[in-house]
Amino acid sequence: KVKLALPNDWHTDQQTFTLDNLAQGNTFTQPVTLTAPASVGPATGQLHLETPATNETFAIPMIRLGNYRKTVEVLQGEGEDGKPLLTMRNGRCSWVLAPDYHAGIIAWRDGTGENHLLTRYPDPHAAFAAFTPFHGGIQPMLPHRKSGDWLGKLYNEQFTFTAINAPDVRGLPWRGVQMISWLQREPFRGLRAEIEYLTLPGSNMLKTVFRMVNETAVYRHAQLRFQDYFQVDGVYEDTVMVDQERMRKRVKEDYWEFHPTPWMAAVNPETGRCIVTVKASGRREIFLHDLGPFGGHLWVLDEANLQPHGSHELITYLALAKSLEIGKQYAALAK
Repeated sequence: KVKLALPNDWHTDQQTFTLDNLAQGNTFTQPVTLTAPASVGPATGQLHLETPATNETFAIPMIRLGNYRKTVEVLQGEGEDGKPLLTMRNGRCSWVLAPDYHAGIIAWRDGTGENHLLTRYPDPHAAFAAFTPFHGGIQPMLPHRKSGDWLGKLYNEQFTFTAINAPDVRGLPWRGVQMISWLQREPFRGLRAEIEYLTLPGSNMLKTVFRMVNETAVYRHAQLRFQDYFQVDGVYEDTVMVDQERMRKRVKEDYWEFHPTPWMAAVNPETGRCIVTVKASGRREIFLHDLGPFGGHLWVLDEANLQPHGSHELITYLALAKSLEIGKQYAALAK
C-alpha cells in the first residue's frame, strides 16, 4: 500500500493506492491531480510505502512555479547607448535584456528595486577584476580554446530577437525572448546560436536556454556557456557561495574550480536572500568563479559534439529565494 502525505495547503484527489502483484522491476503508475496553494515556492511531501517486509518513507519535492492569475509581457525600449533593450516582466520580477551588448541580461529586479545582477552596462570596454572587457549579468559565451579565446567573444556576433511562447513538455507556459545569431567568427561559421530567456506568470524564476544548431554536413564541437555574475540585493562584495557539499565565504584569494553539484547558490549574508542556479542539462557540475574581494559568481557549461544538422541545449533554472533553505529545494529542477 502507498499513501501520499502532502504539505499544508496542498491537496490531491487521491491519497491512498493499493499495489497488486508488487515485484521488483515492475512499475506502478497512477495519475493524480494536485491543487497547489496560491503562494509561489517549494514544499516537500512524503510517500509512505508499506509492504509485508518493511515500511519506507520517501521525500517528494513539490514546487509551485508561478501564478496563472498574472501574465508575462515583453516590452521594447532603448538603452543609454541608443541600442534596443527588452524588458521582460511577470507581475513579480522583471529582467532587462541587451541583445546588442552581450546577448544577455543586465538587470533582475523584484519589489526591492535593487538589481540582483552585477553588470557594467552600457560600457562595452569596462574592466572588472582581471577581466577586460567585462559585461557581467547573465552572459552567454562560446569559447574556442585552440585559438586562445577561452572566454568566448559571443558578444561580437549580431543577434536578432523576438518575443516567444515556449511551453515545456509539462505544459507550463514559459514566455520570454529568443535571440538568434548565424555565427560569423571563423571557427563557428555554419553554426546557429539560439538563446532564450523565459519566465512564468508571477514567478520568481528565470529559465535560460543556449541552443547550438549545426547547419553543416560535418561533425562540429562547441562549448556552450552561461557566465552569471551576482549581487543579490545590490551587494556583491560579501557574497557567500553554497552548493550541496560546501560553502565558500569571502576571502582575498581567487578560487576557480568545477564542483560536482547540480545547483549552486549566491547568498547575501546580510539579508539572507539568494539566487540559486540549477543545471538541467549535460553533466551535473557547476564552475565556481570566486573572485575574492570581487564577489562569488559561477559558470554553467556543456561540451557538445554536434552531429551533422544536429543540435544541443544548455538549460539552467535560476530562482530568487528568501533564504538558502528555501533556495536549496529548487535543486529538484535538475531531475
